[in-house]
Amino acid sequence: MPVRCIVYDALEYMKQVKEIIRRNKQDKRQKTSEEFLSGMYRTDMLVPVITFVFYHGNEPYDGCTDLHGMLDLSGIRDQYRNLIPNYKMNLITLEDIDEMQMKTGLREVIGALKRSKDKEAFLHYVQENQNRFQQLDEETCHTIGVVLKQDNLQEIQSATRRYY
Repeated sequence: MPVRCIVYDALEYMKQVKEIIRRNKQDKRQKTSEEFLSGMYRTDMLVPVITFVFYHGNEPYDGCTDLHGMLDLSGIRDQYRNLIPNYKMNLITLEDIDEMQMKTGLREVIGALKRSKDKEAFLHYVQENQNRFQQLDEETCHTIGVVLKQDNLQEIQSATRRYY
C-alpha cells in the first residue's frame, strides 16, 4: 500500500504539472531559459496532495505503513539507509474513528463496519440508532450492503427497519 500511495500522489502531481505547463504555453510572458525548458515559471506552485488509506478490516492492521518497511535493507550500511527516501502512508483504521461525531450517513456505515463480525452488536447498534436508520437514504443503505458484503439492497434495508 505505501507504494500505491506513492504512485497515486506522483500521478496527481504530474497531472498538476501538465496543467500548469499547458496553461503556461498559452501565456506570452517573458520566460527565462529554465522556465522555457521546464514549461513552468519560478512562481508556479503545486497544490499539496494528501492520501489517506482507510483500513476497514475487523482484524488489526498488520501491513507496512511506510516504504522502508517493505524494503530489504539488511545488506545496506546505516549511512546509506538515510539516503533511501522513505514514504509514510497515512493510515486510518476503524478504531481511529468515532462515528458518533459524524453527522452524515457515514456514521451508520462506519458503525456497521465496526460491528460487522458481531450480529448482536450490529442489531443493538441499529436499535440504539433507530431514528437515524429509519431516515437513511438509498445510497447509504446500498453502501452498508456493499461493505457488509450483502448482495441484495432490499435485505439490508429490511434488516435495518425490521427492528423498529
